[in-house]
Amino acid sequence: MKKLCSAIPALLAAAMAVPVHAEPDADIQREIQQLEQREIAPGDTVAGDMADGLYQVYRLDLKETQSLLIELESERGSGLDPLIFLYELSNTPMWEPIGEDDDGGGGLNAALEQRHMVPNEYYIVVADANSGGEIGDVGAPFSLSVKRVENDPVQQIETPDETGSKFVSFRLNGNESSRELRFQGKRGARYRIDMETAGWDEGLDPRLVLVHPDGSAISDDDSGSGLDARLNLLNSDDAEYIIRAINTGEASGQFILTLTNLGTRLKMVQPVEILMDTDKCLKTVEGVFNAGTPRLETVDEITDRPYATYAIWGSKGDTVTVSMHSDDFDTFLEAGTITPTGFAVASSNDDDGREGSTNSNLELTWEADGYIHIRASSLVGHGDGENRYKLLFIQ
Repeated sequence: MKKLCSAIPALLAAAMAVPVHAEPDADIQREIQQLEQREIAPGDTVAGDMADGLYQVYRLDLKETQSLLIELESERGSGLDPLIFLYELSNTPMWEPIGEDDDGGGGLNAALEQRHMVPNEYYIVVADANSGGEIGDVGAPFSLSVKRVENDPVQQIETPDETGSKFVSFRLNGNESSRELRFQGKRGARYRIDMETAGWDEGLDPRLVLVHPDGSAISDDDSGSGLDARLNLLNSDDAEYIIRAINTGEASGQFILTLTNLGTRLKMVQPVEILMDTDKCLKTVEGVFNAGTPRLETVDEITDRPYATYAIWGSKGDTVTVSMHSDDFDTFLEAGTITPTGFAVASSNDDDGREGSTNSNLELTWEADGYIHIRASSLVGHGDGENRYKLLFIQ
C-alpha cells in the first residue's frame, strides 16, 4: 500500500507532464482540467474496472459546501483491495491528498468521510492496494459511490455542569480524517478536552485543535496517555468554541472525546504557616515533591510543575530572606498573595546568582502588616519520583 501511495502523485503528474512538486499556478490548474477523467457527483454510483489501468481519476465538482461519504467496493472474489485518495484543486502542496482510506469500509473495501467540503473541484483517485505500484493484469470490477452525509451541521456537545463530563463517540478514517464539534463556553469556566482511542485499535493517533471565538487556535497531539490528545481551556468566554478531532494515524477506528468542566475556581493548596521562633532568626522547612503533590495551575495553563505554598506573618517594615535548595531539581520561588482568582505574584526568583546554582533566593520587605505567601515549586515539570527540597527563612 505505501509503495502505491507514493507512486500515485508521480503517476498523475506524469499524465499531465508537470513536475510533482510544481507550484499550483494557473497553468498547472489548466493541465489538471485537461486530464482525462470521469465525472461523478454527489448521489452517484458508478461502475469501473481496474483492468483499465493502475488507477482511475474521477472529477467531483462541488457547487456548495457539503459533507460526503465516498465508498469504493470490490466485487466479491475479484482480488481487488480498494484504495481511495482525495485531492482538492486548490490544496497546497499540490500533491498532498486531503483524505485517503484503505480498509475503512469493512473487509478490504474503502470508505472516506470528508466533512464540510467547500465549493471547489476535487479529484477521487481509485487504486488497488494489491498492485504494489506496478501496472499489470490486475483487472477487477468495482463500484464507486459518493453519498451525501445528512444532518450535517457540526455536532453540538452539551456543556457539562461544574466538575461534570460529557462523552461523544465517533469513527474516523485514517490520514488526517477529522470531525468538528462545538460547545458553548461559560465565562470564567475551565474545561479539559480529551481525545482517546476506543479499544485497542492499532494505527490510530488522535490530534485536537481548539478554535477560539476570535479565530485563533491551539492544538495538541500527545499530551494525554500514550498517543492520546489533551487540551485545556482555562479562562472561557461566554462564546461558542469549535473542537476539531483529527486522526493522524493510518488506520480507521473509533474514538472517544470527553469534555470535562474543571470548575470556575483554580485549585489552590492551603498554605502552611511558618512560625518563626522568638529567640532564633532561622527557620528550616524540609519537603518532598512526588506523584501525589498538587501541580501548578494558572488562569491560562495547567502545568506538570509540583508546588507547595507557605504563609509567614510580619509587620510593616519587617524583612525576611527565603531560600530554596534542592539536589534533585531546578527550584523556583514566588512571593505574593493568594486571592480568589489565583496566586498574585509580587516577586520571583529562579537562580540565586551563584555560578552553576539552581537554587532560589528572595529578599522580602513587608509594606503593611499581614501575611506574605510563598510558592515553592520546580522550574519545569518532572517525573513522579521522590524529589526533596529545603526552605530557609532568615529574619
